[in-house]
Amino acid sequence: MPDRRARIDAFLDAYGIPADFDVADAVIRHRHATIEHVRLLADQGVEPQRTWVAEGSLEDEAAEIRWIEGNRALLAVSPAIPPTPRYAARSRRTAG
Repeated sequence: MPDRRARIDAFLDAYGIPADFDVADAVIRHRHATIEHVRLLADQGVEPQRTWVAEGSLEDEAAEIRWIEGNRALLAVSPAIPPTPRYAARSRRTAG
């Protein structure tokens, strides 16, 4: 099984983003905003968004949001697992 939290930490570390927020909440908010934006463009007849909506992409996106909501534990920081040494070093350098 993939270690999703390690992947998230590696991504955040690569971009120098501190992992001091709820990643699942941020992703869910962003994906809801994306759905609304795609729907708005599709309603205006803009391609390829019109075709995406017609082909069910918004339902697929909603299903992915439900998966994230149902699997938050896979994305959450575990207090038993410390950050990677590289990330911890960067966090100390940028703190304060």
